[in-house]
Amino acid sequence: MCIRDSIYYEALSMIVESIEHRGAKDVTDILKQTARRMHEIPLKNGLRKPVIAVVGEIFMRDNPFCNGFLIDRLEKNGAETWIAPFGEWLSYTTYRYKRDSLWKGDYKGLLKANIQNFAQRTVSRKLQKSIFRMYDSQRDIELHEMLESCGTYIHRHYDGDPALNIGTSVVLTHTGISGMANILPFTCMPGTVIESLSDQFKRDHN
Repeated sequence: MCIRDSIYYEALSMIVESIEHRGAKDVTDILKQTARRMHEIPLKNGLRKPVIAVVGEIFMRDNPFCNGFLIDRLEKNGAETWIAPFGEWLSYTTYRYKRDSLWKGDYKGLLKANIQNFAQRTVSRKLQKSIFRMYDSQRDIELHEMLESCGTYIHRHYDGDPALNIGTSVVLTHTGISGMANILPFTCMPGTVIESLSDQFKRDHN
């Protein structure tokens, strides 16, 4: 196991223990310590590797077995990988709850959605602040950026992965990535929609 993986699994174990036994009170300290250790890993020959962004269906991209251990395979072939974060899905489901409540005139739901959004953003900012300047924050893509960037290819109100996937991909093309891997389940309709747009996307963004 490489140094990075050993640091990751050690930190994951500490976070699980913190959540189970200490109410997650020291999670930010664990993140800060882990980010510092990751940041201190020396670059091979002093150079960053080409960055491949991994986007696509939310479960598959985060489950190594389901995606055929794609991350490990890319990295063994000399790439650095960036995976779209799970948090984008949490933000998106809250956004949809708020949007749908507004469409239906459900003001109780709208209030709940606003409270949920406030809580999520508060926790997210606290976690991000703990590792500020120790990760590639230029690839922290806000939900509104995704939804504003997908319109050339798919409508922002097409519910599910496509708007997030395409919107994230458009923004990422301006952050110096070298390539992109899009993961989809076999015969997945949203994934097939994205696949049908991939040729045009590649032509537009080189």
